[in-house]
Amino acid sequence: MVDSAWLERHEISRFLARKYVDHDWLERVARGVFRRPTPTVTSPDTFDWKICLLSMQHIMGYKLHVGGMTALTLHGYRHYLPLGGNSPVWLYGVGLPNWLHELPLNVKLQTRNVSLFADPTLGMMTEGKSTGQPGLGPTAVGLGTGNLLAGTCHPRSPGRTT
Repeated sequence: MVDSAWLERHEISRFLARKYVDHDWLERVARGVFRRPTPTVTSPDTFDWKICLLSMQHIMGYKLHVGGMTALTLHGYRHYLPLGGNSPVWLYGVGLPNWLHELPLNVKLQTRNVSLFADPTLGMMTEGKSTGQPGLGPTAVGLGTGNLLAGTCHPRSPGRTT
């Protein structure tokens, strides 16, 4: 999944992107958002939020991560089961695109800015390497190969994630 800004950075004009859509080389997901067509007979009504997140992080280069209850749930620390459907997915980042809420995803997204601290990388860790001061703010932990998912730092033990 890519947006039109990514296509333009890779020298694919809007006109050429339209031609790609006309020839079924790209599929339009939402206004300004495209993906490669899937080999299935029917197109799904909704898309997996994890694929969208990975595309935004690794392909398009957006600085965002999963946080809050979503991060705790992904790490197996959810205390209560949600009543009545899926819980929202909490995303934290700077400069999130407007089209994100227009995508037909399989969950509702809740986005938050990370401007609580002056330094947006404060306390962030990627694959066990600290990029800020441990024990302050969110800590990111890897899930799989380099995915940036947020957890929370244990308040009495700097650097230890819960």
